[in-house]
Amino acid sequence: MTWECHGCGEQHPNIPDACRACGTKPEIVENVWRCRYCSTAGIPAGKPRCTTCGKEREAESDFAVDPSRVLDVEVGRKLAEGTLVKCAYCEDLIEPFDAAGNPRKSCDTCGASRGEAKAAAVEQTIPADQAGTYRPMQYAASPPAQSPHPGTPAQSWQEANALADEHEDPPGGVFASPGAFDYKRAAILGGVGLGGLVLLLWLGGLLVQAFRAYPVDATVTAKRWERSIAVERHVILHESGWIGQKPIEAWDVSCATRQNGNRRISDGWVPVPTVKWFACDHQESYSAREPYMVRGQKYCASFAYKSKGKVSVKECADWRTPTSTAYRTVTKQRCVGANRTVIESVERYHFEPIWDQYCSWTADGGWRYARALTASGGAQDPPRWPEVQGLSADERTSTRTESYSVEVSGGKIDPFQRILLPEVVWRERHVGSTLRVWARRGSVISSSY
Repeated sequence: MTWECHGCGEQHPNIPDACRACGTKPEIVENVWRCRYCSTAGIPAGKPRCTTCGKEREAESDFAVDPSRVLDVEVGRKLAEGTLVKCAYCEDLIEPFDAAGNPRKSCDTCGASRGEAKAAAVEQTIPADQAGTYRPMQYAASPPAQSPHPGTPAQSWQEANALADEHEDPPGGVFASPGAFDYKRAAILGGVGLGGLVLLLWLGGLLVQAFRAYPVDATVTAKRWERSIAVERHVILHESGWIGQKPIEAWDVSCATRQNGNRRISDGWVPVPTVKWFACDHQESYSAREPYMVRGQKYCASFAYKSKGKVSVKECADWRTPTSTAYRTVTKQRCVGANRTVIESVERYHFEPIWDQYCSWTADGGWRYARALTASGGAQDPPRWPEVQGLSADERTSTRTESYSVEVSGGKIDPFQRILLPEVVWRERHVGSTLRVWARRGSVISSSY
């Protein structure tokens, strides 16, 4: 059992004779219990029977801490190392050791093996101002590992039971079983997971349905055609610019000399005194008053008792360290700025004009798009090319383009949808005929002809 000194807070792996840091002795007191039959209180925990009616102490008997019943450290340490367990059959308390200090292996009432115990008393921390209040002893449903005697380690409850029942025939031991399977929780989690999967599949189906292309047998409601011929014009350019921009084939070239910018010419570097600001030209010392925290001696503001079975060990429930603010004068360094004259090298230079030839010229601009001759019509007008007439000497015809479209309507497409078709298919389709088209969300995306 670990112990924290209630005088200085030093931690110890076991209960010592005295604290190794401050010399404070552990304060181990004997608990008292109250008879459930005659209500006699203050019965020492070392007495298994009531001093008034003679009834045996039961596992459900209330107990209290009696700070006045201080035990010898050696005796208290031995009692604190053991663990009270509840007999699996008669539910009486089984002491960890007998009067001779040997580990108990069986119940004094029914003789059942100590290793078969299903519950063990656990530690309770009781504030010092509530020490005299009677309370039921608490037990662990799956008792922790307990050494059968001081100084013998046990790694698990099963190992502790095996050590406690050593040399018995047959050997004892309680093997902890896993908790019952929570079917209700599993059903809830399974239902939530299944519902989420169904919702995900439903949303995926909606997305697929919304963006899926579907066929529609649409009706042709109108037809339209358009043919055009591009007209190009031969252009003569009259331009001007620097001689390097003139086309090679230009004619009527006329040039004059002009200034085309300036050229910087270096005259060398000369030293020039310059005043510059230095933010940290030098450092100076100064005195400053700064606060610091002063920590006092740690003390215990309130005590408690760690109760386990028959005894309780005094410990500190609330450690406090007083603090205060003090001030001290310290010497610090800071930067001081200043202006200083420094010598810098500065380049001296002058500018000279750049002379070039600026020209004007005439050049061939080639054939360029000027306008278009267009003819269009509907279902009643046979397609034809526009008449080419009225062209000037510097104009000519160029690219010919043609387009044929139909307007369709149907139950699952938006009205006035126009579709481009090849000329052969366009001629075969008449107003009122059916045309298979593919649509997505009301818009026609393609046609099957």
